[in-house]
Amino acid sequence: MDNITTKDVVHPFSRIGAIVSAVFLIPMAVFGIIANLVTIIVITKSKKLSRSVFNRLIVSLCVSDLFSAIISPLSLHRRTSGYDNWILPEFFCKVFWSVDNWTSFVTSLHILIFAGIRMASIKSSTYYQKITIKHVKIMVTVIWLSTFGSGFIPLWLWFGVKYPDRPANAHGTNWPDCTLHFVNIGEFKLYVKIAFTVFYYIPMVAISILSPAIAIFIIRKRRQRAQRRNPQVYSLYATAAPQSTLQEQIFHWHFGSVSYILLRLSECLNPIFYNVASSKMRKETILFLKTLMICCLPRCCKPITIDTVGITTNSSTSNASRNRTRDIEL
Repeated sequence: MDNITTKDVVHPFSRIGAIVSAVFLIPMAVFGIIANLVTIIVITKSKKLSRSVFNRLIVSLCVSDLFSAIISPLSLHRRTSGYDNWILPEFFCKVFWSVDNWTSFVTSLHILIFAGIRMASIKSSTYYQKITIKHVKIMVTVIWLSTFGSGFIPLWLWFGVKYPDRPANAHGTNWPDCTLHFVNIGEFKLYVKIAFTVFYYIPMVAISILSPAIAIFIIRKRRQRAQRRNPQVYSLYATAAPQSTLQEQIFHWHFGSVSYILLRLSECLNPIFYNVASSKMRKETILFLKTLMICCLPRCCKPITIDTVGITTNSSTSNASRNRTRDIEL
């Protein structure tokens, strides 16, 4: 029984740190859910916007950001009030880790596909015109299914609520209660080396090469249109890094919290960037929001609409009767 963890967990964060994290994450989670949901509805309902290859990819990316925004409260609970006592069912702990890893892989591959299609549209317009909505659906389906098998399932099996028989002073003893199972550390280390290389590092290198190449082609072929691209920043931190001292735990907690907040911030800003960059999407979004507001208003507060069809019919009927009267008089 000596190797059983019985000592109290020392939190690497203060009450102020937990409050600040909640102040940032909760509003961003709400805004991220609403903004991404509105963008998905606007694009799918609009016939003009849904015909675009890029807009179809945006819808898929917004779905990924929507899932990430939904699980944000779980991350907040894990890092604050549930740090040493995960009060929710273990199901939600597994959902948090699995969905977070899954959507991160999905987002990474979407950005790579965006860059590749953008390069094709600039360098070879004939090749770009051959890319249809059907091709985009196939690519999106392959991305979601492949990342589900390699990103969602492994973490669902390896992560959960901390086992009570974790050895004292062992690797990860002072991790949060919702964490990697101690017996799966070896498999997870190997998984990180392979999966992060395939889904993070290789796409990041490819995007780093494609982005300046796209800029060069834009400058050469479209000097009259100055276009700026916002680089996507990958915020990665090793979840399996040892935390032997309290100082290391404090650094890990603050670094992880800040990186997670920045990630959620980028997901909130994406729908805004989509509307700023596209006048068509901006117009459709404004129209959708106006329609939604009119539907939600009480009946007494709704603006009065004039039946232009009836007016046109009545005016045309009166004009016809006047003409007949004039013919009779003549």
